[in-house]
Amino acid sequence: MAKNGTTSTDAKRTAADKAERKAIKRAVEADAARADREQSRLDAAARLVKEKHKAAKAAKKAERKAAERAAAEPATKDKPAKKDKPAKKDKPAKKDKPAKKDKQAKKDKPAKKDKQAKKDKPAKKDKQAKKDKPPKDAAAKSGSEKEKAKAEKAERKAREKAKAEKAERKVKEKAKAEKAERKAKEKAKAEKAERKAKETAKAEKAERKAREKAAAREAERRARDEARAVTAAASARARRTAEAEAAIAALPEPATTVPLPDATWSVPRLRSFARAQGYTSLSRLRKQQLLDLLVQPARES
Repeated sequence: MAKNGTTSTDAKRTAADKAERKAIKRAVEADAARADREQSRLDAAARLVKEKHKAAKAAKKAERKAAERAAAEPATKDKPAKKDKPAKKDKPAKKDKPAKKDKQAKKDKPAKKDKQAKKDKPAKKDKQAKKDKPPKDAAAKSGSEKEKAKAEKAERKAREKAKAEKAERKVKEKAKAEKAERKAKEKAKAEKAERKAKETAKAEKAERKAREKAAAREAERRARDEARAVTAAASARARRTAEAEAAIAALPEPATTVPLPDATWSVPRLRSFARAQGYTSLSRLRKQQLLDLLVQPARES
C-alpha cells in the first residue's frame, strides 16, 4: 500500500495511462502539423497553377493585340513584297527597239516626242503600281502560315491549359483522398483511445469495488474484534469486582466510633449532631454552649 491508500499496481496503471494520453496527444499534434504542411503545399501548388493560367492569359491577350496591330498596318509594309522586286525590274524589251526609232525619225520629230511622252507616262505609273502591290500568292501564303501558326499556338495553349487543369484536379483529388484518409485514421485512433479509456474506467471501477469490499470486510472484522475485546474486558471487570466484593465481605467489621465534637466544627454541624443525640431547642444556643452540651456527656460515656 502507498501512503495515499493506493497500491503500487494502481500507481503503475495511472502512470501508463498518463504516458498513453501523452503519446496520443503527441500523435494528434504531429498529424495536425503534417496536415498543415500538406495544406500549405497544396495552396502553393494552386497559386502556381493560377499564376501559370494568368501568364497564359496575358500572353494570349498580347498576341491578340499584336495580331490586331499587324492587321491594321498597310499592305506596303509586307516583307515578301519587297523581296520579289528583282523579277519585276527585268524588262529590256521596251528599251531595245532601234527599228521603230528609225521609222519615227523619217516622220516628224515633234510628233514622235509626243507619242513617246504619252507612252512613257502610263508605263511609269504601271511600274510604280506593280512595285507597290505585293504579290497575291506570297501574301496569301504568309497569311495562311500566320493563321496556321496562330491555330497551332492556340491549340498548344489549350493543351497546356487542359494539362494544367488535369494536374490541378489530380492534386485536389489527391489532397481530398489524403484528407479523408487522415480523418479516417484520426477517427479510428479516437475510437481506439475511447475504447481504451472505457476499458480503463471499467477496470478502475472493478478495482474500486474490490477495494471497497475489502475495506468493508476489514471494518467488519475490526468491529467483531472490538466487540470481543469489550466483552472480555467487561467479564474481567465483573470478575474482579466480584472478587473484591467477596474479599471485602470476608473482612471483620470494625467497631463503630462516634467522633467527638471540637472547636473546628461549625454551628450547623454541632446542631445536627445534637439533634442526632436527641437534643431539642438548639436554635438559640451558641457554639460554646453547644460544645459544652455535647462534649461533657460524650466524655462521661
